[in-house]
Amino acid sequence: MAFFHSPQLVTSGLQLCLDAKNPLSYPGSGTAWFDVSGKGRNFSWNSVSWDSSGFFNTSGRVASGPASNSFGIDNSSGYTIFTVFMTNSGSPNGLFKFFGDVGASRGIFVHPGWVNETLYFDQGGCCDANQRTNVYVPGLYGSWSIVAFRSTVAQRNIFRNGALIESNLTSAANISLNGTGVQLNPNDEGYNWDGKLAYFAVYNRGLTQDEYNQNYQALRTRFGL
Repeated sequence: MAFFHSPQLVTSGLQLCLDAKNPLSYPGSGTAWFDVSGKGRNFSWNSVSWDSSGFFNTSGRVASGPASNSFGIDNSSGYTIFTVFMTNSGSPNGLFKFFGDVGASRGIFVHPGWVNETLYFDQGGCCDANQRTNVYVPGLYGSWSIVAFRSTVAQRNIFRNGALIESNLTSAANISLNGTGVQLNPNDEGYNWDGKLAYFAVYNRGLTQDEYNQNYQALRTRFGL
């Protein structure tokens, strides 16, 4: 496993790590985005627009990975999706989707900035309080976001750029993930994300706030934060 950041990123519970700046994860050509977590959960883009500063342009492009239910995630385990992205402008779009046997197939799903600069974090469908956690983020468009979407038995949280920005204490809907492959920029319901994706990691537990901050500190300089 190779990371280029200090302090070291949290690895306990790490199930996937895709890093567009790490040549072991993306060597600069081809459609494969390699997992450097040591778990071998590689993704593949249908087409590639990669910037050598370390990100993929997502518009019109989808990356597909292993089965949504293959990451050891369920309601009791909790999970954290840790990602670095930029949304260029608002649209009803999707950053990623873990497929589930629930409404809109949304096992775990995120809108990375609706038309009103709102992040929507869905678990187990859409869009009641037990399924959706959302927060308005002024200035979201056109700026880098280092974000963790965290779910535990007790709550769901959204962290962004070093701060906890939203908590949902409503009992969570069942995730019920299935065998459909995880997608990045899933074109959910016909929508497409116009953005930049630099980093995508999955943990099969809820990171603590200190652990999120450790990851944030490891990456922030790279993104000018």
